Amino acid sequence: MKIKTIILGMLLLTVMSCKKEAKATTTTAVKETVEKETVEKEESKAIKPIAGEFLYYADAAVLKTPTQVYGVVIDAKMHELAKQVAPLKKADTDMVEVVLKGEIVPKNADEEGWPFKVIIKEIVEVKQVATDDNVVIKKEKN
Repeated sequence: MKIKTIILGMLLLTVMSCKKEAKATTTTAVKETVEKETVEKEESKAIKPIAGEFLYYADAAVLKTPTQVYGVVIDAKMHELAKQVAPLKKADTDMVEVVLKGEIVPKNADEEGWPFKVIIKEIVEVKQVATDDNVVIKKEKN
């Protein structure tokens, strides 16, 4: 009887120690995931160079890169960029190539538009898009 009690006690201690270890491993994994997500969010908010085609028309600003389309936050820097691109545009709907330094942030849930938006921090370069790419379709009046 004593042997059974000792074996049962050892088995119980082994099971209890394994459960504590599993909880610690799960907690550590959760902490690592949260830390990784925090670092990724901070990196996405970092100021970085962004090259693409810019358009500001009718109180909406857009930056189109080769892989993504961003809304642009309308502020003093965006208006400064709009003034710089105005002489390069033939029509109001023409896009102009720009290189910016900015912060990419997710849009607010109550806003319409693209999932991410750019806050312009610095205007690096502005140049006109090749004319072959600008195709304008106009409706003829009858």
